[in-house]
Amino acid sequence: MEAHPSPFWEHSALLYAVSTRDVTPSTHGFFFLNKLYGYPAAPKTPNEIGQTLLDLAERLYGTPEAIQPGMEGVEDSVIWHQHRAVIKDSLGLCDWIYPILRRTTATAKEQEQLMTLGVDAVIGDPAAEAKLYAAATGIETDIKTMELVAAARIVSLERCLDIRDFGRSRAMDESVIDHYQWSEKTDATRLSADADEFRALLERYYAKRGWNAQGVPMPSTLQMLNIEQSPLHDQKRSGSLALTTGPEDASVGPR
Repeated sequence: MEAHPSPFWEHSALLYAVSTRDVTPSTHGFFFLNKLYGYPAAPKTPNEIGQTLLDLAERLYGTPEAIQPGMEGVEDSVIWHQHRAVIKDSLGLCDWIYPILRRTTATAKEQEQLMTLGVDAVIGDPAAEAKLYAAATGIETDIKTMELVAAARIVSLERCLDIRDFGRSRAMDESVIDHYQWSEKTDATRLSADADEFRALLERYYAKRGWNAQGVPMPSTLQMLNIEQSPLHDQKRSGSLALTTGPEDASVGPR
């Protein structure tokens, strides 16, 4: 069993917790930063990470913490790559190519040289999908609209359907915990015995999605995403499984 270093295994753990199937489309992009990290001998402390990589993380995820060892900021990278996976699937693009996070070099030495020149020398074309969409359809858009409107809507709608049709719950999300407590799976930074740090990560993820503390999309979130009729209350299909979104706890609301 391959032991992934931190924060790669935390990224995968959260994705598996909140997804319905193989999360490869959402992990490839994050793992494609491997060469910049020096994976699998990834940095063990933040001060081992070069400034260019930190700048790249801030440019992509909004925070350099998303690529530092540990769980702080992991929810930001997970949400970003979930959105980009939805865009890839919707446009029928290659999972191995998109999103284009960094420039490709012929040799590792060339990559090292680029890293000394700063983030603008390293970053690829993260907005390429929006450009392809506009070229193919004639409809101008931007990548942020594709991420924060279209892709976010799909993620929350899928969550509603999973809750309604299959009883998806926070308890189901937390079922991954045992797996990531195996010492063989991680690089000695596995989850603690009570996994409180992972539950806190899960709650931060729910909050940024606009879901309540049980992982259910809140009415205000669905309204903001223009999902006019919540599938959670579709009695034709859900029958006795119809669920309520519960109170809109401000501590886990949309941000």
